[in-house]
Amino acid sequence: MVFMVGMLLGGDRPKEHGSCHGYLFEITADERDAVASLGVTPRLPEDTLAAMRALPLLLVLVAAAPASADSFVGATGGLMIPLGDSKSDNSGWSDQVSSSPKIGVRVGALGESNVGGMLSVDWTPISYNYQSQAVDVSAHRFRIQAHVLFEKHFAPKLTFAARAGGGIDIAHASADATILGTNFHTSDTDVGWAFEVGGGVWFRLGDMDIGGELALPFGGHSHKASNTNEITFDYTSYDVDLLFGVRLRS
Repeated sequence: MVFMVGMLLGGDRPKEHGSCHGYLFEITADERDAVASLGVTPRLPEDTLAAMRALPLLLVLVAAAPASADSFVGATGGLMIPLGDSKSDNSGWSDQVSSSPKIGVRVGALGESNVGGMLSVDWTPISYNYQSQAVDVSAHRFRIQAHVLFEKHFAPKLTFAARAGGGIDIAHASADATILGTNFHTSDTDVGWAFEVGGGVWFRLGDMDIGGELALPFGGHSHKASNTNEITFDYTSYDVDLLFGVRLRS
């Protein structure tokens, strides 16, 4: 399941139940105690810490670029189209997520052999399929990756570029609900793995490149909520990105 929020609100009196796809609420008459029980406890599990410790190693590709390299900084924007995974219970990534905007920044360098490295940081505000008047879901994905980059000039001002890289996929989700006149909130963040391949064509205009790319990003999370204040992130995602961008060379 992509994002599953569990809220368990205890009490002595008989409970009223309300449910929706991906969410479960148990409400008692003592709403003040219910609200107090929804404090979110920060969590950094071992898999998250391991992914964060591995991130500096990904910077080696960029840092290892020769001093005489052709360096650049750029920005991209476009559309993320989810392809999978899909599950029979409609809890997969592509079942619950729609096409969403994506923006990012990049910095990299190329050597004389037209091979180099690049660091990218992307943000996608997720368009979540589930809609409810009682529950408001917000989800975001951040990806930080280091890439091996290859470029080939095939016309006076046209360059083909290909890249492959990996890093971390940071998923954040929150849910706000209003039940029986009381507002409830829970949120959680998980760090998973990221891998991506892509390629495109860039047109040179002086010290600036303008172009477009087609990319195939993959990601995975395996965190299951261990208490009622956490959110489950348990899915493998693969998408198609249609991106346009600009690069400034130095």
